[in-house]
Amino acid sequence: MKNIHIKVFFAIFTVLGLIFTTCSNPADSAKPAFTGQVSFINTTFRVGEPVTAIFNGNGTGEQTWQWYRITPGTEVELTSNSNTYTPVDADIGFPIKASISFADQSGSISATTAQLVAPVPNYGISLSETGSYIFPDAVQGYKAQMPLSVTITNTGNQATVSLTVALLGEDENAFTLSTESLNNINPGSSVPNAFTVIPNNDLDAGTYTATVTVSGGNNISEQFNISFSVTATYSIALSETDTYTFPLAVSALMHLMSGLTMILPSIYTPQLLPYPAPIIFPPYSM
Repeated sequence: MKNIHIKVFFAIFTVLGLIFTTCSNPADSAKPAFTGQVSFINTTFRVGEPVTAIFNGNGTGEQTWQWYRITPGTEVELTSNSNTYTPVDADIGFPIKASISFADQSGSISATTAQLVAPVPNYGISLSETGSYIFPDAVQGYKAQMPLSVTITNTGNQATVSLTVALLGEDENAFTLSTESLNNINPGSSVPNAFTVIPNNDLDAGTYTATVTVSGGNNISEQFNISFSVTATYSIALSETDTYTFPLAVSALMHLMSGLTMILPSIYTPQLLPYPAPIIFPPYSM
């Protein structure tokens, strides 16, 4: 009999406990679940750019927002009580999640960004040539000069899109570019020998200067100066060229008497006087 009383006691106690537990927080048990959808106004997610979440559904009562950074194996709580969150550097490379709940309803509804948080956009390039480049001097009538080759590197974290190469300055027509446009360059990439610039042929004597510019969208712009000097040549023309041989120089008398027969007065025997033997006239008397 005693055992029966004990079993009945525990049974009654258990039933009362269940009733007490069920009725201890009747408000919670009365909360209905809500339905709806969370979405983002933004299409891109970058550091420093506020992200706004919106809810479409039947939630009632005070709403609470909670943001999370989704890392491998865990969700890191960020800020709450606002449907707007501004990503920071720690969020780079991870998606973020926005969750909403209501005071009058149970449960929560959330959405996670399809894209990873990206860093602040940064656009820039560098050129292998900076400052000023001086081509070797040339003498007027020079042959084709050696071109200057330029490499371009993307120093930003975004693609450059297309780039424009141009010559500026009073002497821009004294030089020639190999191209005036370039395709986009990805972040961290370089394009060796992206373009060349060279002085034109047949320039007159003088110094020629210009500025080479490389520019594109998002305020991308770099430049350097170039210079080329041409020295004049001076020449004269002579009426005589090669080697000139002057005639053999002799006295007029010897030239006249060379190889000739001189006929002297009859008291003398005619003589053949070979050149260049000297001629001696004996005394003559009448």
